Amino acid sequence: MGLDVAVQDEGGKQLHIVLDERNLVSPLIGFPSFSVSPMLASVDRYGDTVFNRVQIRQFIVEWSELARNNSMEGEQKIANEILALAELVRDSVHLYLVFIGD
Repeated sequence: MGLDVAVQDEGGKQLHIVLDERNLVSPLIGFPSFSVSPMLASVDRYGDTVFNRVQIRQFIVEWSELARNNSMEGEQKIANEILALAELVRDSVHLYLVFIGD
């Protein structure tokens, strides 16, 4: 099972979701250093990880770099979909980006 990514409101209702049916997200993230990519290094593959509006700005910086450096078509597509969700959270209030682990 992959690492799905959703936008949730403050009540926990899922508004948008990217399903990771091909298990691409976890390998895409890899195992970054906390000192280099603290937001990506915080993603828990086995539990839920929630990023709020304050954290999402740094997440977008890190995720954009990751997406730019990836050339595999399937991974690039899912990376762009997740980036779009993160930008929605950045531009809204009371929304959260949630990585849903196994």
